[in-house]
Amino acid sequence: IEQTHGLFVPLYSKICDQSIICYRYQIDEKDENILCKLLLIKSFVENDFDLICSSFNVEKKELISLVTKYTKGENPLLYKNARGIITFSAFEYAWDILSKSISLDILKDSIKLFELLLRSSRNNKYEIQKNLIYGFCYCCYINRDSNFQQLIFNYFENLFELIKKRENLRQILPII
Repeated sequence: IEQTHGLFVPLYSKICDQSIICYRYQIDEKDENILCKLLLIKSFVENDFDLICSSFNVEKKELISLVTKYTKGENPLLYKNARGIITFSAFEYAWDILSKSISLDILKDSIKLFELLLRSSRNNKYEIQKNLIYGFCYCCYINRDSNFQQLIFNYFENLFELIKKRENLRQILPII
């Protein structure tokens, strides 16, 4: 079971009737806020912890503790591979669990991270930015909240205006 990297329970619940097994992760309310923000990032490495902590107003020790907590057990929510990339073990299942908890504040913090990455010279910033764009779009699709959609639409509209003006073009083109 440990080698399924968190896919056992969602697979089992899909094979069997979902009413038979309705496994939910025991997620603390405090952790849920951070996990929702990490869900929008999709995957990250330990070198990203400082950036994530500064964007999401989380202490590094708290983030390390959270990642450690949710990568343990036979059905971990997070998975760390051999290259050190931390991701959600069953991404669609994680969206199912956490998407209802994503708020406008969480989206705004994630936009703040995206903007910080635009000005950054980090090596893996494009991967995080692509994941954030995917996360924003998926969040709007799943939640169908007009406030979410309007916030993201306005942000992308401003981003494309920057492209039209050719400001920051060099930083924006690799992620599009």
